[in-house]
Amino acid sequence: MDVTAKVSEIATALAGDNTKIERMDPQIVLALGFCTFGLYPLYKFLRAALQYEALAGRKTNVQVLLAAYFGTWLMGALCMRWLVGLVFVLGSVVIGLLVLNEVLRLRGDVVQRYGVTAELQEVDAQRAAWAAASLLGWLGIGIVAAVVQCWWFFRDHTRIAEAIEGQQQQAC
Repeated sequence: MDVTAKVSEIATALAGDNTKIERMDPQIVLALGFCTFGLYPLYKFLRAALQYEALAGRKTNVQVLLAAYFGTWLMGALCMRWLVGLVFVLGSVVIGLLVLNEVLRLRGDVVQRYGVTAELQEVDAQRAAWAAASLLGWLGIGIVAAVVQCWWFFRDHTRIAEAIEGQQQQAC
């Protein structure tokens, strides 16, 4: 079994049932994120990505990219005292933006497929907040951008979930 398939299998098993979209309250995600040093929002981000994949009807490499992002971020944190740490930091920024772009494309597919008309945060603003959080996180001030981006992402996810649930209830 190749590495990509194994990472995908583990991520899918961790994320659970992705056949329907669930609400993810940004306040709860952020509160638990502070308690878990950011791991809970990362887990919920993976769940959201897998739900978007299922609803969009297409597979992507989000799981592998997210694992690569986390790995490069962790190596950047561990090696920050040396120049190689900077390479890992910049790598994590690039890979993180690739992950976010892929998830936002999936989200766009879901919004279009289901005709969701909820007001969503601009994609460019989310990218800018993610980049700022990744670049400035090493200085300690990126937490503000990370909180803002997390809030936007999970608020939008909840709005999409509510819109799809409303459509399904009307269909019944």
